[in-house]
Amino acid sequence: MSTSAPQFSLRSLFQRFVPAAAPAPVSLASAPAHPGPKVSAESFASPMVVTQKSGARLSNRFPDAELRNHRGETRRFRSDLVSGQKVLIGFIYTRCEGVCPRTLENMKQIYTQLQAEMGHGTRMLCLTVDVRRDTVADLKAYAETHGLADKPGWEFLVGSEEDTLALRRALGAYELDPEIDRDFRQHSGLFIMGNDRTNRWMGLASGNPSEIVLRTFARVTREGPLLKSKRHA
Repeated sequence: MSTSAPQFSLRSLFQRFVPAAAPAPVSLASAPAHPGPKVSAESFASPMVVTQKSGARLSNRFPDAELRNHRGETRRFRSDLVSGQKVLIGFIYTRCEGVCPRTLENMKQIYTQLQAEMGHGTRMLCLTVDVRRDTVADLKAYAETHGLADKPGWEFLVGSEEDTLALRRALGAYELDPEIDRDFRQHSGLFIMGNDRTNRWMGLASGNPSEIVLRTFARVTREGPLLKSKRHA
């Protein structure tokens, strides 16, 4: 079942940082997207996370798109995979030789560190951007190749072209140039991470060192109030 693309996008809440070489983090903010200063990954090791304070749950604006996972099971994005969860979302495709291996390696590192939580309120989601070619069988083979097919809380997902575009736009994981955005081989190397229970969300370049990704995920998804880092105190 298709869902129309929403008017809302997390990109409208992201303050983007444009890197000189490797992709750099994206931070949740109340201002519209605009170019920011060039920064290194290390300079963003402990990012300031801005919580949505309006009371409206951001995930309520995500499409509840119908997806299928690598086990052939039907999943609704918002109600089955995001609602009440801590989530790390990565964008991949099974024939990718660019940013995807690094994206997957970072997700493996985080999974290892948080294994006890996985499937118990914490999820890893890999959404393919090559929806015309990637099938459930392709995703299953890909997950098996990387030893991830039976990991609790980790799902490789495929949806229709329309629903995948709607999800990417709602999550802010798309290119501003329509020509580039239509070429999935140039897809954004971006993690979207959040805690639906605390209503905090953030984007981070998936090519960052794994320790930065882990630290950022822990900070964004932690329960209770955020602690101010010395950099932003």
